[in-house]
Amino acid sequence: MKRKPDLNPVSSHAASKVNEPGVQITGERTLRAILSEGEGSAMIMTDPTGLVISWNKAAESIFGYTENEITGKSIACFYLPGTIESGEHSDNLQQAAQSPGYFAEGWRVKKDGTKFWAYIEYTALYDFNRRLLGFANTIRELTENKHITEDDIEYSARSNYNGRVKAFEKKITSDTRFRKLIENSYEGITLLDKDFKTIFRSRSAKRINGWSNAERTKQSMIDRVHPDEKEWMASLLKKVLKSPGTTIPCIFRTTHFDGHYIWLQSAFTNYLDDPEIEAIVFNFRDITGEKELQIKEQRLVKELKERNSFIETILENLPIGIAVNRIDDGKTTIVNKNFSEIYGWSEKDLNDVNAFFSKVYPDETYRNRIVGQVMEDINSGDPARMVWKDMIITTKKGKNRVINSKNIPLYDQNLMISTVTDVTDEYNQSNELKRIKANQDAIINGTENLVWSVDADLRIISANKHYVEFVKANTGQYISEGDIALTKGYGEERLARWRDYYERALFGEILTFKEEIFDHRTNRVQYGLVSLNPMYNTEGKIFGVSCNIKNITEDTLNLMALERAKNDLEKIMNASLDIICTIDARGNFLSINSAAETILGYKPEELIGTSVFAIIHPDDREKTKIASAGLMAGRDLINYECRYLRKDDSIVYLTSSSKWDPSDRVSYGVAMDATEYKKIIAELAESEKKYSELFHLSPMPICVYELGTLNILDVNEAAIETFGYSREEFLSISLKSLALPEEIPMILESIIEQ
Repeated sequence: MKRKPDLNPVSSHAASKVNEPGVQITGERTLRAILSEGEGSAMIMTDPTGLVISWNKAAESIFGYTENEITGKSIACFYLPGTIESGEHSDNLQQAAQSPGYFAEGWRVKKDGTKFWAYIEYTALYDFNRRLLGFANTIRELTENKHITEDDIEYSARSNYNGRVKAFEKKITSDTRFRKLIENSYEGITLLDKDFKTIFRSRSAKRINGWSNAERTKQSMIDRVHPDEKEWMASLLKKVLKSPGTTIPCIFRTTHFDGHYIWLQSAFTNYLDDPEIEAIVFNFRDITGEKELQIKEQRLVKELKERNSFIETILENLPIGIAVNRIDDGKTTIVNKNFSEIYGWSEKDLNDVNAFFSKVYPDETYRNRIVGQVMEDINSGDPARMVWKDMIITTKKGKNRVINSKNIPLYDQNLMISTVTDVTDEYNQSNELKRIKANQDAIINGTENLVWSVDADLRIISANKHYVEFVKANTGQYISEGDIALTKGYGEERLARWRDYYERALFGEILTFKEEIFDHRTNRVQYGLVSLNPMYNTEGKIFGVSCNIKNITEDTLNLMALERAKNDLEKIMNASLDIICTIDARGNFLSINSAAETILGYKPEELIGTSVFAIIHPDDREKTKIASAGLMAGRDLINYECRYLRKDDSIVYLTSSSKWDPSDRVSYGVAMDATEYKKIIAELAESEKKYSELFHLSPMPICVYELGTLNILDVNEAAIETFGYSREEFLSISLKSLALPEEIPMILESIIEQ
């Protein structure tokens, strides 16, 4: 609102303060609230200089101006033309600012120039720091109520308040017409002596307070004053006695004849020294209605101030930032501390919309996008659109923050309230959670395992695509978050079993087991390794179960095949009469077949895990260690002979062959019992020895020859002596060389017969 030049301002300091952020809004709301209370009286609100801010319907009716016509104009336009130059309106405001209020009657002028007699009351309005906000002006038209003549009005207009009282009192004793006028006056008039006892009372006095003259004289003035004001009144009366010829105005409460208190607007004028009067003139009028209205107004002002103070305190301490801008020009009127702190700029830096956007969004491209969106939403007039989330701002120090902002338009007050919250941490956390979730989704969807989780109601919390596909293929149902995990397509028996699994996990048990199911996707039985683990919240309470199934079909089938092969191998090994075993690098038995019991007297389980050197004959242990070292160095042992101790401590000879596997660091060996063989060899050696002695000691020539070739293989000493050949010569000839030619056929025939 554009204001006119200052017309003799009441207080330049107060006037400057009224435009401070927050004060203007507080004052405006207060004035509007007070205006709404006026009924029949013109209620006009002005700033400290007397410029009209607002008024009520009664003021519009009395003066004839609309609110738009009068707003911004000086109250001087309501005064008579001659009083404007004298500055009477400014004097009245000064009096109201320096005392509890200004009260008077006088002429006022309407828009069409018509003048009327009015009751006038000005009340100064202050904020909590006693800064002058403006004035509340009450004006009531009195012309019709008084029923006085134009001459009376002209007489009153020419006389000031005190002058009229003095003139009236001078004529009380000499002029019956004036006496009747006083007695029927709208105001009460009482003449008092120096002890403030009643000398004279007008009829209106009784009409005002209900006391008759006789009853009035029974009590002093102090007796009827409200207890809270007795001391003040006693002091005031002393002042009246000490101030001859001076009018002392006052407002106080006195007792009505009916027992209640009324407010009197009054004035004491000490004319005790005036020989024509010789009394204290006490003029008064009942302003109980106005005073109660004023008290109500003051109480309302106080309540509004307290409420505004409460609201301002809340605004300053809210965790969100709040700013108020005028809609028409974008100027900022209120900025709370958090608004500046969140944006990272001072209130001065954010003093208008353009400065705000240029500073907070320094990147021109991003700023244009934000401004375009914001202005489009604001211009829509739809408050639901005036909410903006995850906007990236830049502080004065160049730091980026993320904020949520909301605008609340108050079009009737030309105000736009902006709120802002710093969601940087939440934004970063949300992005981090999204990143983690994306990684988790990538992990759980990147595995061939079936991965899902259920809550305490056995509803799906999350599931990877393989689990969803598996359920769809095998039950015909598409499962998603929030669905019951126990899908009926699996059958009652399976559902009951899995319900038990889930409930056990929800009670804290960790389950791991193998599950077999026919998979319709592959039309074959699948095997899965199932893992169910309880999930705990931050308070340590279980809220769900995480589930994982690893497809171990191939491993299971291989294991089954291996198991069969192992069983077959065990059958083969146990069917062997020879020892078959595996030994680790330290010489311990890893496995051994049942032949160990037959050959060594030990059952396989007695030997597994024990050292082979424990059952080797002490005399053969050292050479066996050397042989074992060579075996691990890559030299296979073939038909290695060694003595072993049976369980009954008897000796058994074993002939073994072993091969070392460097990757598994295991030697594989086969050993046969060579004890009987050793006996046979020994017997053969003994027999050969005996035969050799008979052969070489025989007196008859003996030779050994090969049947096919008749080549001589061996001869005894007698043959050497008889035939004269040396042993070497015998071994190089055949049997034919020893016989006559004619004897050879006979010899051959004899050999053939044999």
